[in-house]
Amino acid sequence: MSPPALLHLGSVARRALLLCVPLLAGCSAEVPGEPVGTSQQADTCATGTTLEGVDVSVYDGTVDWAQVKASGGAFGIAKATEGATLEDSEFPTNWPAMKSAGIVRSAYHFFHCSSDPSTQATFFLGVMGALEPGDLPPSLDFEDTTTCTASTGISMAIQWLDAVASATGTLPILYTSVNVLSNFQNTQSLAGHAQLWVASRGVTCPDLPAPFTAWSFWQYSLTGTAPGLPNSNGMADLDEFNGDTSVLLGLTVGGSPADAGSDSGPPACTAGGVAGTCIDTSVCAAMPGYVSTPDVCPGPATEQCCTRTGDASSGGTGDAGSSPRGDGGGAEDAGETDGAADGPADHGSNPSSGSCGCSTSLGGATTGTSVLLVALLLAGCVASSRRGRLGTPFRR
Repeated sequence: MSPPALLHLGSVARRALLLCVPLLAGCSAEVPGEPVGTSQQADTCATGTTLEGVDVSVYDGTVDWAQVKASGGAFGIAKATEGATLEDSEFPTNWPAMKSAGIVRSAYHFFHCSSDPSTQATFFLGVMGALEPGDLPPSLDFEDTTTCTASTGISMAIQWLDAVASATGTLPILYTSVNVLSNFQNTQSLAGHAQLWVASRGVTCPDLPAPFTAWSFWQYSLTGTAPGLPNSNGMADLDEFNGDTSVLLGLTVGGSPADAGSDSGPPACTAGGVAGTCIDTSVCAAMPGYVSTPDVCPGPATEQCCTRTGDASSGGTGDAGSSPRGDGGGAEDAGETDGAADGPADHGSNPSSGSCGCSTSLGGATTGTSVLLVALLLAGCVASSRRGRLGTPFRR
């Protein structure tokens, strides 16, 4: 595929992707005894505009984000950390450079079950730093089927997701695939804890792992060529966002739910003159500084108008302490090629070493109701990264 049209490397069909219409499922309980290997959903196409982007790690070299932007890239997802000690050596360069180039950015963490989830979350938050207006929620690369067991992997991932949600006031992005989640029990318990960044390649429309019924991001290729990525040469991770620019910005810190469109999630509402969103009362109850008001929303009795009652402070970022820099890469479906259907790629993994709560401030700056509520619209989506594909040994 030739470089002239960066991020236009997908076929027209690839670009026909649905606006992300995640279903807010709240914090569903784990399903006892859920059999392993039953997590595939039918492929889900988009019907509206989609945007192109890339996910990167140290393996991509020093990225020219201005060139990525000029070539049509709208967003970028950069590896920040892995496990409890490894920092991607290019992240300190990628993170500010994306912002400077006008790329909507997210940072991702490669998860290992060999380290405590809370420790990993604290480490990641410390490396990433405080989110700023216009930043996407953080992403979790969940594809390690070596250290994560069938019975405990999902609950450990949820611990990380909830810790990051609480610290940032956003709904994190989860990178995974049908192939990966088929190795785990209790996948239904992921509902309400993350939005989906799905790895699904060699298909016209992505296959979704249960419990997700919609996607925000789709990693559709591990073998692209992207202007601005010096080491791509047919090895770039290419992604699409399920929506147009206004929808993408609506998911960011400071974004407005109105940007997401009338069919993109739970309806808006007003209670006592305060704008809110109609969501399940159990979800609203888990959000510090928010309250549910009945008899306002058109849905079932369990969905009430969730509005903010006042400023709630957040821990912002965790204190990561000092840690050695590593050269971890981006996610890719271990052992899969571009022709394989599902399975995240180990975004350049290097071996290292459940409640739905979220606060309402980011890095000390109080966020508006819109940030939290927009995030809550997205309970159905996944996360992707770079080099080392799921299902086979990770590339170093």
